[in-house]
Amino acid sequence: MANEIGTTLVNSLTRSSFDIGNMAKVLAEADVASQKAILAKRTEKVETEFSALKYLQTNLTAFQTYVSDLTSPALFRELSVSSSNESVVSAKAQSGAAAGVYQIESKQLAQTHSLVFAQTYASPQSTLASSGVFEFTVNGQTTSINLDASTGTLEGLSQYLNNGNFGVSAAVVNDGSGYRLMMNSKTSGAAGEITFGAANAAGFPNSNPASYTVTAVAQDAVLSLNGLDISNSTNRFSNVIEGVEFQLNSASLGAINTLTINPDSAKVEETIRSFVDVYNQLGTILSELGRYDASQLTQAEQESEEFAFYGDLAGSSLLRSVKDQIKTAMSGAIEGLGSGENALGFIGLNFDREGVLQIDEATFTNALQNNLAGIGNLLAKSGVSDNPAVRFLDATDRTETGNYTLQISQEATRAEWSFASQAGGTFDIAVDGSNMVTLNLPTDDSDPQAYLLSLVNTINNNSEIAATGATVSGYVNAANEIVLQSNRYGSESSLNLSLANTGDPLLQTGKNVDGTLQTASGGVLSLGVYADAEDGRKITISDFAVADNGDTQMRGLSFAVNGNPGANVNLNFAQGFASRLQETIDNFFTAETGLISQRLDSLTQKSDSYEEKSKQIDARYERLEMKYRLQFSVLQSIMSNAEATQNQLSALFNRDE
Repeated sequence: MANEIGTTLVNSLTRSSFDIGNMAKVLAEADVASQKAILAKRTEKVETEFSALKYLQTNLTAFQTYVSDLTSPALFRELSVSSSNESVVSAKAQSGAAAGVYQIESKQLAQTHSLVFAQTYASPQSTLASSGVFEFTVNGQTTSINLDASTGTLEGLSQYLNNGNFGVSAAVVNDGSGYRLMMNSKTSGAAGEITFGAANAAGFPNSNPASYTVTAVAQDAVLSLNGLDISNSTNRFSNVIEGVEFQLNSASLGAINTLTINPDSAKVEETIRSFVDVYNQLGTILSELGRYDASQLTQAEQESEEFAFYGDLAGSSLLRSVKDQIKTAMSGAIEGLGSGENALGFIGLNFDREGVLQIDEATFTNALQNNLAGIGNLLAKSGVSDNPAVRFLDATDRTETGNYTLQISQEATRAEWSFASQAGGTFDIAVDGSNMVTLNLPTDDSDPQAYLLSLVNTINNNSEIAATGATVSGYVNAANEIVLQSNRYGSESSLNLSLANTGDPLLQTGKNVDGTLQTASGGVLSLGVYADAEDGRKITISDFAVADNGDTQMRGLSFAVNGNPGANVNLNFAQGFASRLQETIDNFFTAETGLISQRLDSLTQKSDSYEEKSKQIDARYERLEMKYRLQFSVLQSIMSNAEATQNQLSALFNRDE
């Protein structure tokens, strides 16, 4: 810089003039050069660290998705279902359903009743009858139509039936010999059979079977489950075994199909193997970020996207802390689990000397086949109860590890209504808040079990009740009474029912589970208010819950109580390795205290500060340049005046000579 200034000055002096702009720029740049160099170096360092931390954040966030898959207790309760012949019978199983092997025979598929009028007509506009009555009954609902000009033709009656809520659909069909009316029940199964009034108008079907032709018989689906025959109005059986739904796809009388329901160990295995792979990939990324030998990379590697952040966090205490915290989360033992089942080695996961997570295949396979619940306890958020009636469901990041004591004072119940069977007649019923509907009682009460089955099918097949998702089941009690039950548990379970001529409907409701939960430090929390609205057996503690002594560690805890286990049930909640790791990574990004989030905020502030500093240096440069421009302008003016004087004197002396 000094040589440049000197050369410029000499050249200017020899010409007796200055390049004012260039000289001012050179001197101003010289004044701020060192500050700019220092600031540029600091800015580059901040930008390098910021970009490296954002790269680390991106990879930790991606890794977190694999960790999250392992934190959910539901993963280890999922079931796989296999059928020896899917074309005959298939099934779905919900989490928590009992595993087992079932021998199923698909004896009969459900069918919807379909029939056509016996009489044929010349066209869709042909008149059936211009007066009289057409009465039919389907699924306990009787419809009586007073025929007139609009309903007395094939086309008119078809449109009338399709536009009304009569439980049937209709169509005019041409069978080659003429036009006839086809009626189809909207209710599947035997309960959807269409019957006709004996006094119907001429040309209409009546109680005489010869007045219509059945094209599809109304029949229930029938399956044999381990030798027990079970019928249902549809081919989907959802109330046979809790949590299991059977689907008949075709009838295969005499053929036995094996349906196996097992814990879904394949999904657990895939999830754990994916986690191990990604964990080791993260380890490689952390290692490369902290390497000191970036200069040893080839030119091609330096330009490669794969090595874009290689060594950018070398010597970073933050990077060391991230590594240490991840290692700690994956080390040691899980409190609350039995000795020998509380470390990763129990399921075949071990670290080698380089910190690489490896799988011992024999141990891992054994755990998958024989102790899936143990794997879940070790990795996920887990709760272990000393009473089988209490089942841990879930927890959140607000739930603290520890032992909780349950005292159940009230078990969850379903609404139920009992009565002596009556042959024929009607009854009014609403289930779980559905609209009240009027249905027909079974006409034969000689067999209480058959009567109950027919009654349950009639209720469950009603379109208004089915639209709400409500269903009923029941049993015959010791007094040989029919007992109807809502299939819902809790205070939202209800049956509002009355038989004909028995007065106003009597409303019966279920109850939610209730009791108290006590923390290790003695805080007591009432449970009733936290019962699930959909299933009164389930409790989920609110994120705002506070025990009577101020304890809050139970927040987010969720469990189910089946029956009444009595007092002093111990529920131990523990954070598995994946759950601990998830919490560790979440803490890196907590807004006010997170290790990485704080550093990113600090670097952003530094970057903003450097940007402001750069603006100040630029402003100083502009001021200096202006200063030097003025000074050199004055100097050039002096030089010009001196040159003019020199020229005058030279001219004067030359004249005297």
